[in-house]
Amino acid sequence: MGKVRAGSLYTNEETLPSIQWKSQKRVAMGKRSVLVQDGSFATPINDGTLPPESRTARFQLLSPELAIPGSPRPAWVHLSGTGDQGYGMRRDVGALLLQQGVSSIVLEVQSKFPPSLPPFANAFKKELFDTVRKWRANDLCGSLLIMEPDDRNAKLLENFGGVSDMLSLGNATIEETLLMLRWLRAAGFWPLGICGFSMGGVNAVLAAACCREFPVGVVTLCAPYSAVPVYLEGALARACDWRALQRDLGPASSTSTPGAISSYAARRAAEERMAQILTVTDLRRVPPPPVPAATILLQADDDAYVPTDSPEVLAGAWATAEKPEIRRVNGGHVWAFLAQRRAFAQAIIDASDSLSGRFAQPPLSHVQTRPSWPDRLTANRLHN
Repeated sequence: MGKVRAGSLYTNEETLPSIQWKSQKRVAMGKRSVLVQDGSFATPINDGTLPPESRTARFQLLSPELAIPGSPRPAWVHLSGTGDQGYGMRRDVGALLLQQGVSSIVLEVQSKFPPSLPPFANAFKKELFDTVRKWRANDLCGSLLIMEPDDRNAKLLENFGGVSDMLSLGNATIEETLLMLRWLRAAGFWPLGICGFSMGGVNAVLAAACCREFPVGVVTLCAPYSAVPVYLEGALARACDWRALQRDLGPASSTSTPGAISSYAARRAAEERMAQILTVTDLRRVPPPPVPAATILLQADDDAYVPTDSPEVLAGAWATAEKPEIRRVNGGHVWAFLAQRRAFAQAIIDASDSLSGRFAQPPLSHVQTRPSWPDRLTANRLHN
């Protein structure tokens, strides 16, 4: 069994990202004027596990142009599900939040993938990716590396390069999210939270479990409690190219029994090996969110990809006096994100209100470096 990790593996509480600001524009949104600012910073992962194209984190900051002195300045980091490349879909949720004065950091996921197909491409049929790209909303992973795999699991990961790649990229997402939260806190934003759809929701729970420096809220939409049932029981089980996985296993999946029995045994061997690897994604094995009362889990009733009882499974596994709130929404997996954005945004606002009602803004005595801003004018407008 892997060990549960708490906190960052690459940075300390005083580490802030060195942000390179690239563009800034003002956009009228109803009666509000908002700022949309593009930035990037070097990922803290420096152990050689990421390819060159994945070593720069890019994001957009969406914030009201003028802040009311003395008022809360809530901000949330939005994490994506696989297939939600770029900013567009999550920025739509951010636009709803801006109407209530809530800022957003939208981490880009496109730079995290090779130019051809996302990780796991060696295990899934190309037709599936062609289909989900047209919809621009799907979840093919639900896996993040918050466990340190033991020697046995490490060997298994070597046999599935695509899975290992996705776990490494997920690890980078956790670390980048922690840096963004620290930057937001140092810049005076409060309260703070992490949200995500599908795999992004899994990432949000994992990142929150690592954030023990200050309280954060968590809101998820259609997030599985583990990637194991997603790939072995849900709709994606039919999309997995099990023959390719059997070939990757080599002699381990071979059998001297001919015919259908041989094929079934090989398939079962591939499924069991996949389940062993994906055990590290089980959210029941990680610490509960730091503020269960500011944690809201939304789940679609007709989700064919994610177990619909995932919120209840997690709430039951987290041994806390207070339990996260569970909300049900209509629709299936993809439709929930397309049609339930207002419910998603409202949950984020409610979680922010719960945080601000329970906690005063944490002191910043340990922060030695002021956060970088795109220009002095923007800093003055946001701080005054």
